[in-house]
Amino acid sequence: MLPHLAKRVDFISVGTNDLTQYILAVDRNNTRVANIYDSLHPAMLRALAMIAREAEIHGIDLRLCGEMAGDPMCVAILIGLGYRHLSMNGRSVARANTCCGALIMPKQKILRSVVWKRNWRPKFAIRLQPLWSVAAWAG
Repeated sequence: MLPHLAKRVDFISVGTNDLTQYILAVDRNNTRVANIYDSLHPAMLRALAMIAREAEIHGIDLRLCGEMAGDPMCVAILIGLGYRHLSMNGRSVARANTCCGALIMPKQKILRSVVWKRNWRPKFAIRLQPLWSVAAWAG
């Protein structure tokens, strides 16, 4: 769809809260299924990666909003996928800013390959633990 939009829009903004709900068919506000709402689900990460790749190919300015934008672990992944404009609530800005400052651009690209691997989360969580500690201190 982005090739068709590229000629008609200046930018796109990905709303991760709704996108996650639609991809996983889970209402995060429904207590019976909210526990399976996971913005870091592989299907979600693949969708975000495909959107970022298409936006880059077609020269569309890419923005992202939603809870993912203010989550330190998600910020690291989003930057690795190519997202550079993140919109978040005010309470999350300091932690996200600290997270961005702690990342070195070449290492961010490594995150792209990590998120595709099976059972990546436990190993990845351990590698990002120092980053979360810094981000938590900033918040």
